[in-house]
Amino acid sequence: RMFLKRRPKYIFDSILEYYHISPSSLNPKEAFMFFISSISSYIFGSPVGPEGAAAIIGAGTSNKIKNIFGSSISSQTLILTGLAAGFTAIFKTPFSGFLLALELPFKEDLEKEPFLSAALATATSYLVSLALNTPPIIYVSINKFPPVSMVVVIISLIFGAAIGLVSIGFIKLYRAFNFIANYLMKKASFPILILIGGLSVGLIGYYERYSVGPGIDLLNLTLSGSLGIYAILVILIARATTVLISFNFGSSGGFFLPSIEIGALLGYLIGLLINPSYAVYYAMLGMAAMAAGVNKLVLVPVTFILEVVGAQVAIPVLLTSI
Repeated sequence: RMFLKRRPKYIFDSILEYYHISPSSLNPKEAFMFFISSISSYIFGSPVGPEGAAAIIGAGTSNKIKNIFGSSISSQTLILTGLAAGFTAIFKTPFSGFLLALELPFKEDLEKEPFLSAALATATSYLVSLALNTPPIIYVSINKFPPVSMVVVIISLIFGAAIGLVSIGFIKLYRAFNFIANYLMKKASFPILILIGGLSVGLIGYYERYSVGPGIDLLNLTLSGSLGIYAILVILIARATTVLISFNFGSSGGFFLPSIEIGALLGYLIGLLINPSYAVYYAMLGMAAMAAGVNKLVLVPVTFILEVVGAQVAIPVLLTSI
């Protein structure tokens, strides 16, 4: 019933709505419903990120714990704390999870209130996932990086600007698909919308299997340098289309991982055209730039790449994201 009134979408958007409008209303029941929707979308083929399910259940659970213990910590702080812990548990990137709690709430500003609680929560979440020996989602092994020079700095800035323009176009396409979805909702119903979305994504996935599913294998395949230009171009168009359909036609989940995957494909494609020897390196720049442009985050994509790959790409990734 809740989903008939409010169509599932990008989970971080839903968390921000609770955070800014009614933080205390995010209870475990609603968080669990979002979690089930998101994790089901992820498991059954929608190209959404698992971080959405982890973030919403973390935010809802932390709010419940506040009520149990009668804590004086604000519900807004606890929502961001749970979000950070969930993100960290999925990707094993504690610093990125911590910065996400500070950077997500406001555009061009940082939220300072959850600083200590988010730091403690992400550290604890990381230690628990480490103790349980959960495998990392993204495997990256890159040994060939161009040395940092003025040429690399200039290329990073130009590359980032180009991906930034692509991300603007992607957001406009997202809004166009959203307009179509709203029109269908008015003319038909939410179940019909889901049916159309599911059939469309399934049809595209039938012809291009890497356009559906969580995309972890696709990301690792891209970063291993196993794809050719034609394959990347086809997968990039198909996957971008299924992502836009999924998020607007009923699927629910995280948008961070899909933007990372699309950025990796785009960066690798550009790298093959510019310098095939460093194609995987350009894929890393594309991951950071696309995640920054689409999600309107600067620090999180940078720290995410550094935690996954290492500090050797720090300067180019930072410049590209900015």
